[in-house]
Amino acid sequence: MLKCKQLTQLYVLDVSLSTKQLCKILSALTKLEALAFTVASVDEFDNNLNASESAQRTMCNIKHLTIHFKVGITPRTEPSISVQFIQKKNSFIEHCRELASLHVMGHPNLGCGLPKLLLQPNVVKVSNLKNLKHLSLNYAIDPAARIFYYGTLMSVAKLHLKLKTVLNPSANFSSERNMDFWKNFWISQDDLEYLDLSNISLKNIFPTIFDPGVVKKNLLYLNISHTDSREVGMNLATLGHVCPNLRSLNLKNSQLVYLHSAEQTTNPQQVSTRSFRITEI
Repeated sequence: MLKCKQLTQLYVLDVSLSTKQLCKILSALTKLEALAFTVASVDEFDNNLNASESAQRTMCNIKHLTIHFKVGITPRTEPSISVQFIQKKNSFIEHCRELASLHVMGHPNLGCGLPKLLLQPNVVKVSNLKNLKHLSLNYAIDPAARIFYYGTLMSVAKLHLKLKTVLNPSANFSSERNMDFWKNFWISQDDLEYLDLSNISLKNIFPTIFDPGVVKKNLLYLNISHTDSREVGMNLATLGHVCPNLRSLNLKNSQLVYLHSAEQTTNPQQVSTRSFRITEI
């Protein structure tokens, strides 16, 4: 692999590769733009990357990054679980100055315990993320992936970027909703094309996202499956007005379909004019 110096994309998910070996490979791939890798210790990866200037230069060119967490856990059956929480000062993200998309993958088997180390990246130079357009998390039950993803999202929120993709299932916005930067983040998201709000309480972010007076004309994909929409007072007619150009809509186990506000009844003609493809993701 070290001799394939023309590579622009490298996917090494679930490959037996140490972080030191990965950094050695990155040192030789100066043209790399897309990288997907599995990691057991982000802290170890950071340390090896910070020790290699050539690997850092490669990371500076990465535009599309997928990080797959496969971290060892401590079973909940043990009498005592010791977890160390770290907020990194020098995260590898600091070197990703051209990053356009970040996808965080968790491991399905990690829902029954906790890792020894929980790492939340503290992006000091948030301006390095100015090109970011797409953020996604595939498995929020994995604590390592969840902490890393939301730590990054909060750093991105400080920039008030206009993102195209925010896929963050099981988000809990109740503790952050009163923070000015978090509120401003959602208000500024009028360019969103793909949005996943599954497994959350919609009242925590409504009406910021689904404000009837603000049409989300760019939104194409919306996942609000398994959502608690009580006290929101929104129905399909409201959704059709706010998101007129939706192409894919996931309503699995959502109460939205059954909501009929006393002040606003569903108009069948209004809903039928929308071209939805209702699907389960």
